[in-house]
Amino acid sequence: MTIIAEKILMQTKDQRCQAVACFDLGEFCRFSPNGKTVLERCDVKTKMANLMRDPNVGAEVKKEAITCYQKLLMGSWSSNDFKHM
Repeated sequence: MTIIAEKILMQTKDQRCQAVACFDLGEFCRFSPNGKTVLERCDVKTKMANLMRDPNVGAEVKKEAITCYQKLLMGSWSSNDFKHM
């Protein structure tokens, strides 16, 4: 995950790669039981916030960054908290 968070997400200028990286990080958080913890160690929330603020980033990247940020706030969607609803 650190490779995606550091190299692909922050160092590439290819916006399609950035959008896909945001999506993949969000899905990792969503489906992995420890996904939120792993991504918090990589400071992914801050990276998503930086992408959302960057005026040079396109709409698709911003959309995926916002969605990833929301998934990080929710944590693992398969946790026991949601199974009893």
